Amino acid sequence: MQSKVYLAEVKTYDEDVIYEKLRWMTEAMGGLEKVLQVSKDARVLLKPNLVRKAEVDRAVMTHQAVMGAVARLVS
Repeated sequence: MQSKVYLAEVKTYDEDVIYEKLRWMTEAMGGLEKVLQVSKDARVLLKPNLVRKAEVDRAVMTHQAVMGAVARLVS
């Protein structure tokens, strides 16, 4: 089976912009249910990468805007 990779450039950590890009990508992949392979009423656990305490611009953990956008997408 061949995998597909979807990329979208986002030049800001604006949660609304990230959400729209994620929504566009999941729709391009056939919808959220297909991507996650779960039903609409399933529970989803989001686990951010938490490496160590650092400033946001040091990128050692998942940015809170990305987590917020993903949470909105799956809710």
